[in-house]
Amino acid sequence: MSRVPRTSISDLNHLTTLTVHGGDMVSFPEEMLQNLTVLESLQIESYSQLKGLPTNLESLVSLKSLSISRCHEIETLPDHGLRSLKSLQHLTIGDCNNLSSLSESLEHLTALEELYVYGCPKLVTLPDSIKHLVSLRHVEIRGGLCAELKTLPEALKHVPARQSLSISGYPELTSLPEWLGNLTSLQSLCISYCPKIPSLPHGFQRLTNLQTLAIYRCCPELVRRCQKERGEDWYKIAHIPKIMMLFDFVFMIAGAVRLSGHNDSSMIAASFEVVVALDTLLVGNILGCLL
Repeated sequence: MSRVPRTSISDLNHLTTLTVHGGDMVSFPEEMLQNLTVLESLQIESYSQLKGLPTNLESLVSLKSLSISRCHEIETLPDHGLRSLKSLQHLTIGDCNNLSSLSESLEHLTALEELYVYGCPKLVTLPDSIKHLVSLRHVEIRGGLCAELKTLPEALKHVPARQSLSISGYPELTSLPEWLGNLTSLQSLCISYCPKIPSLPHGFQRLTNLQTLAIYRCCPELVRRCQKERGEDWYKIAHIPKIMMLFDFVFMIAGAVRLSGHNDSSMIAASFEVVVALDTLLVGNILGCLL
């Protein structure tokens, strides 16, 4: 970035893809993005000192994809800057350690189809304005080991046409809300790396359009409760055609028994009893270490 004159980028008025990667700038030069009327994809990444994003985005009338990652000093998105991105379909925000809020101006992104937010541990809520995103189909939120979120943002329940939802990496999330059952358009739901969720809400019975449920690396109690025809929560999900689970804990028990030298087959069998009734069991790389 430092080797290219910043003002020269705005002269590339036929540019369709731009990646701005690495540097020490604190503020984004407003003139850089001027005249880029055919730009369709913009990636801003690895600016550890960048305090904010450009607010003057009016010229980016063709922008379809915006990705912001590893910009650790950014705390929020610009209200004014998002209003003009009427063509934006994909928005990704990742590994921004100090990001604590998204802009209410998200409501102007009426063409947005996919929203991915990951590695933003201080982001514990979503703006209510996302209820206006009538085109939004896919939402993925991933926290990380230090994520502070303890309850699922209620703003998610207002997204009208969502088809897939992924919730991952929230170690302090202790339950799923009952209103999840009101997301009747949902076709795919993934819950992962949420070790404190012990059960599923009763509302899951209302997710009659749900085709795929994936639960992996969550609480062992949750996996036990979802056993086919045996677990306490099975009646809530029995109507779902495809249920997938990844449960490394079982194989860790089996491996520990084997490595201890006791070779107690009954203990290993008991460990597997939790998951033998599942329709699909996905096994991680840990098998390669134990078998």
